[in-house]
Amino acid sequence: MFSEGFCEKVNILVYLAYDVVIKRKGVNSMFEIPMWVLFVLGGIAVSAFMAVKTGKEDKQQENEYIEKEGEVYIKRMEEEKQKKSGNTQERAYEN
Repeated sequence: MFSEGFCEKVNILVYLAYDVVIKRKGVNSMFEIPMWVLFVLGGIAVSAFMAVKTGKEDKQQENEYIEKEGEVYIKRMEEEKQKKSGNTQERAYEN
């Protein structure tokens, strides 16, 4: 579900946050952080992950749509080319 790079970044952030809390205030100060702050930080992390995930999905859907429209365009161009070549042959027989 999570990419390796994303997990590594989260681990580094958690380690740095934990390291800062321990170095600045001591081991027991981590438990003094209000619970709502932890929930806010967790919400920010989840929101960032979902934004990246949704962006990738949107890009994939957009590429599929562009590819589909390109195929329609190419098919239309081939049909026009066939019509033009067919009309040219008919005119040659008319003269």
